[in-house]
Amino acid sequence: MKKNILIILLLLIFTGSSFAGAWTQKKNSGFYKVDYRILSAKKVFGPTGDKFDIQQLTEQTIGIYGEYGINDMLTGVLSFHPLKMIKSDTLVNGETKNNGIGDLSLGLRVRLAQFGNSVLSGDVHFGIPTGDNEPANGLITGDGEFNQQFGIQFGHSFYPAPSYINLAVGFNNRNEGYSDEFYSSIEVGYNITEQFLLVGRVKLLRSMKNGDNSFSGGYAGLNSNNQEYVAYGPELIYFIDNNWGISALFESGTAAKNIQSAPVFAFGVFFKH
Repeated sequence: MKKNILIILLLLIFTGSSFAGAWTQKKNSGFYKVDYRILSAKKVFGPTGDKFDIQQLTEQTIGIYGEYGINDMLTGVLSFHPLKMIKSDTLVNGETKNNGIGDLSLGLRVRLAQFGNSVLSGDVHFGIPTGDNEPANGLITGDGEFNQQFGIQFGHSFYPAPSYINLAVGFNNRNEGYSDEFYSSIEVGYNITEQFLLVGRVKLLRSMKNGDNSFSGGYAGLNSNNQEYVAYGPELIYFIDNNWGISALFESGTAAKNIQSAPVFAFGVFFKH
């Protein structure tokens, strides 16, 4: 059971881009997750990294993530936000809201090599702008661009020790005035018991600063251009049985620019077959 848990947990990476780890699904097998995320900010990191005050901004997101094994070496990946609820307090009429769908991402992960308990994979994801990027109040639920993200991941299970590590690097080719981005992450997991697994993550995002200098994105860090950060935090995952589980996540950050200054809380439920 521990070996199965380690493989399942490598599929639970969340980033800003929430794509899975280096392992591919077996043919006709799947992994599916629904989560709820919330942040509430009264400060924003500006373009130089300095914080400034804003009226309270609250963003709540329902996320759906799924993957399906096309064959043992190729996995299809879907990430979608069917509902974003964004609210900003104002001095004039109390609050401004925008509720709607977010963006959709479709991707593929291919296993490039496997040796022992280690695996190397490549992935490509295509962002589809299904969200609203044109509200007059700036509370956008999507970025309005078709982007392409390319990455390499390396995963290693320390089985029979109940732990693993996953490393990822990649490039996000952006459009519509957004700068391209470089990202990387490291994730380490350890089974406290057969049912509880503790995960720690550190994620880095850096802007190439090659976009339109006059384009800033949405209000107060919502899909802003030239975002940068180092994000970190734990996630605790509980396996109800071999197919079902729940998770709770806390994430904070530092070295940030053009993004809200607030922690993220997330709660999810997942199923695999």
